[in-house]
Amino acid sequence: MTDTNSNHDGRPVQGGDPGGNGTGPITFLVILNDERDRFSTRTAIDGLPGVELVGERTELRSGLLLARQLRPRILLLDLPEKCDEALIAAGSFKLDFPDIALFLMSNTLDPQVLLKAIRAGAQEVLKKPLDKVLLQEAVERVSRSGAARSAGETRARSIITVFGPKGGVDLFLIETQFDLLGAKAAIIGCRRAMAAEGREVPLQVQVTIELTGRMLPGTEIGAALVA
Repeated sequence: MTDTNSNHDGRPVQGGDPGGNGTGPITFLVILNDERDRFSTRTAIDGLPGVELVGERTELRSGLLLARQLRPRILLLDLPEKCDEALIAAGSFKLDFPDIALFLMSNTLDPQVLLKAIRAGAQEVLKKPLDKVLLQEAVERVSRSGAARSAGETRARSIITVFGPKGGVDLFLIETQFDLLGAKAAIIGCRRAMAAEGREVPLQVQVTIELTGRMLPGTEIGAALVA
């Protein structure tokens, strides 16, 4: 199958809603080399309400260029056996577009591969063949984090606006965080608010570690530090 810049049903692509604030469908861009993987992904996405596949690519570089143009809400990348090049490219893309959720699809869920994926900024790592239920759960997590991020930005902007430079706000403190998605949503919300107001203040994040030595979902402190 050749690269395409249209939906699989022939419709022209539309720009996504990178902020994920509920203003449109959750848009998906897929970069997968294998036709069977693309077919299973396409079939899974077709059955998800409020989710739209806006484009497919078989080659990494052209796919990332298309993602920069369309800015989908979710970008799904193939993670081959020799994955270093893909992870480097994914990490660089994520730095430029932190609002786009990065999904990686791999034949294995080896712990070392997962750690590298987390460091590259992956929000989800899915195992081949793609399971529709697991994909739906992953998409729902993206949707929830987008709503939380929007709420966090609104609250942060209200703090900056009300107190302002003369009010002496010295620090944003995000504390008692039990899961990484919530922490990331709050961080992005604060950064967006500061960018919108043209004012920078320090940002401090504290996570909560249970008696088990892990966060509530089971995350170790090392994973929290590199996430």
